[in-house]
Amino acid sequence: GIVGVSSYRRDFTNLLEAANCSFTMVGSQQTSMVGNFDPICVDTGVIGDGWGWDGSKSCMVGAEALSDDTVFLSAHEGYSSHRADHFLTGYFNNPGIQASVSAHQPDVILLHIGSNDLFDLQTVDSTVDDISNIVDTIFETQPETLVLIANVIPWFNEGPVPETGANIAAVGDGVAWSNWLRTDRTRC
Repeated sequence: GIVGVSSYRRDFTNLLEAANCSFTMVGSQQTSMVGNFDPICVDTGVIGDGWGWDGSKSCMVGAEALSDDTVFLSAHEGYSSHRADHFLTGYFNNPGIQASVSAHQPDVILLHIGSNDLFDLQTVDSTVDDISNIVDTIFETQPETLVLIANVIPWFNEGPVPETGANIAAVGDGVAWSNWLRTDRTRC
């Protein structure tokens, strides 16, 4: 999510609120969205389709006329176009996973990472290693953190190489069977 795009966070927040869950989103980044989506304008998530534009207009409508109760703000630690290795070392305004976990002390981390690595022609093995090292760093920094790892979503067609779809599946399989995925790390 970036300014003007709520990504999954708005729906996730609505689900948590509907379930009467007490939560606070944390992070140094802020996703904001004012207004509503035009139901006819569909963001397919495919590079080259306009990323939420239908060629003539934005998917956002009516932002200027809406009241404050339609504003959605959400703290997070997501960085557009950053690869997994950027979260290990820090990169531009991304301080790295150890600094972020230390600063914000999250109880739960939702981790979706790896697609930018594949898009930048990183190998499956290096991407899985980087994700494993991220999770190790989280547990070393704050051992009681619950880490939920999403499968890599294929947000681009076949990307720069025809193997992209297979590589996405391979990263998901590699992460699922990583050595740090143990029953003593899970809790409900």
